[in-house]
Amino acid sequence: FRKKILLLCLRISAMTSAYLEGAREEDKSLKKRPSLLQDTHPKGLTYSAAPPTPLLSSLTTKVYIGTLRTMAVFMAGAVSATATTMGMRSMCGPHRSASLSSSRKVLFAFAQRDASLRTPRRRAMATTSASTGESTDTTAETTSTTSLAKKIVVVGGGNSAGYFARAVVAAGRGADLCIVAGENVLPYERPALSKAFLHKESPARLPGFHTSVGGGGERQTQEWYDANGVEVMLSTRVTGADLANKTLTTDTGAHITYDKLVVATGCSALKLPAAMGGALPGVHYVRDNADALALYDAMGSAKKAVVIGGGYIGLECAASLATWGLNPNVVLMEPHTMARLWTPEIAAKYEAVYESKGTVFHRATKVVKIVEKDGKACGVEIEGGVVLEADIVVVGVGAGVPTAPFDILDTTPEKFPGGIKVDATFAASGSGVEPQSVYAIGDIAAFPLSSDGDKLVRMEHVAHARASATHAAAAVMDSANAAAYQYLPFFYSRVFEHGGSERKVSWVFYGLQGGNEVVVVGDFAPKLGAFWVDGGKVVGLMLESGSNEENAAVAAAAAAQPSVDVAALKACATVEEALALVASA
Repeated sequence: FRKKILLLCLRISAMTSAYLEGAREEDKSLKKRPSLLQDTHPKGLTYSAAPPTPLLSSLTTKVYIGTLRTMAVFMAGAVSATATTMGMRSMCGPHRSASLSSSRKVLFAFAQRDASLRTPRRRAMATTSASTGESTDTTAETTSTTSLAKKIVVVGGGNSAGYFARAVVAAGRGADLCIVAGENVLPYERPALSKAFLHKESPARLPGFHTSVGGGGERQTQEWYDANGVEVMLSTRVTGADLANKTLTTDTGAHITYDKLVVATGCSALKLPAAMGGALPGVHYVRDNADALALYDAMGSAKKAVVIGGGYIGLECAASLATWGLNPNVVLMEPHTMARLWTPEIAAKYEAVYESKGTVFHRATKVVKIVEKDGKACGVEIEGGVVLEADIVVVGVGAGVPTAPFDILDTTPEKFPGGIKVDATFAASGSGVEPQSVYAIGDIAAFPLSSDGDKLVRMEHVAHARASATHAAAAVMDSANAAAYQYLPFFYSRVFEHGGSERKVSWVFYGLQGGNEVVVVGDFAPKLGAFWVDGGKVVGLMLESGSNEENAAVAAAAAAQPSVDVAALKACATVEEALALVASA
């Protein structure tokens, strides 16, 4: 009996060692595959099914294996101690040596058998090379082209991609999906980059804000994608697209075929020309995780800062710079901040908050160039010859909508609104493109806005990124029953939310910005309401520092577009009174 116990313990230890060794080798192989795409990709492999999950990528697996080994050692120790206490002499001398020798032979044979059982699973993923006809192991380096076939391929790794994956997984079709992402991190909630990410204390960091936490869903980590069979190719860019033959080419030389393609590449930050100094070290653009990390690191040693642009990115970054004590100079070409949305009256109230925290605005001013010293930015020259000193220059002057390599798709005129033209289900079209085989979602999609007479618009906002992804996913999986997209435009911003802030700013906007009049109500202490009126109807509403219930009432009013007595609206003394008037209309 004691021999059996000891043999069992040693066998468990050997099984664990064999498992670990096999798993390590398999993980080395997997890291080279496009299924995980850490940094490198193999060539010459054709995958007919989703690659297996890395065995050592799971913390649960590691803990489980460690526990087995510990149990084995503990049990062996216990048996040894029992043997000594009971005076079992048969375990001593030549008998002990022979017994252990026999055990080791059995264990070695078992370990070999375990490894042989594992080997076919590893090699099942290796198939014949298309170019050489030779069988290729996943661990071998080759020079041929990798191929991958998936039913649904998403190009882009931002908010939309994450929420699209969420919808596909919810429908039980995660194994049909592949995401090709240019960044080296999984899809995440991009708005955090210019908000909590830049807080001096306890800044937001990944994996804390992977999608879909911002929309009330799970945090989609690598384990989540693996568990649901979703292929994610990070640090990979699509460089060629043969949409007629449903084939993509990546910068790694891989070829990806699909049944349905979803373009979710979003926008790119507009940059100042290199001739103006826009590419100098010290000049920052905030579009992705790496951009925000670089800016945050620079803020730690900076003494002075300049922000170019008075829109969302400019104001949110300026707020963080102000809380760090950098007293930023904000340069804007327009006469006031947020000129595409706010009236001068609204902007003045917000600008006063910034100025109270050390921010200086340079309105209706053009940038001449970024001043260089010792190979990096040291200031910004504005018209009139004035130089604003700076260790950090943040540029937030809008976004571009690059459509390459999908230029064969129908687009809209640049800036009006730009992007890939889609229908109400987000299906794109183009010469030689099979109907309902290509879709575009998020910032890059120019879609018909039903609440504005089906006018083609683009919405550069996270709410639309999430909603369009969910809507398009339903259409991709069941195009015969696809419904038309119904969307209520929504924008928001939150600044000065750091710990200890005495004045937090948080506003929402719902609806349309059109109309012939904007009625502003409230004293901004802290509430402020604004109502966009078109022909006697309220078509858009903005609310500062509202409760959840008040924000919901604003959204409902924007959707209903009620007719109101404009004179009565102007006479309202408080935001609450104005909201009640609109709700009763």
